[in-house]
Amino acid sequence: MLKEKLKALTPNIMVADVAKTVDFYSENLGFQLYNSIPLSEETEGKYVWALIGNGDVLIMLHEENDIKNEYPQLSTKPLGAALTFFIEVDDVDALYASIKGKVNVIKELDTKFYGMREFAIEDCNDYILTFAQKIS
Repeated sequence: MLKEKLKALTPNIMVADVAKTVDFYSENLGFQLYNSIPLSEETEGKYVWALIGNGDVLIMLHEENDIKNEYPQLSTKPLGAALTFFIEVDDVDALYASIKGKVNVIKELDTKFYGMREFAIEDCNDYILTFAQKIS
């Protein structure tokens, strides 16, 4: 059994265009660009990798061809794959109101029997993001 406590989880997701994905998360979800690696010395505004965040949520964005070179096991995997993100927020109704019509909402805002109010969207790389707030 693992004796060390784990400290953090930061997903490193495969994306088609890092800069476009940074823009999607920044414009729609208030993420900030914390760090990036340029695609090459000649390309300005194009990235091979970026770290973005909002509050305690961090996500690494890794350009598709580069991550497939680093992890050959991913070479046959599509973008989006079978991965969803569950993100807790302070005011799910306000977030929903602020982004509805700007993004692809795939599950409308709803209160669930297990005590969460949530909705889900699809990002520009087909990843599913569920935003939820615990209700009393």
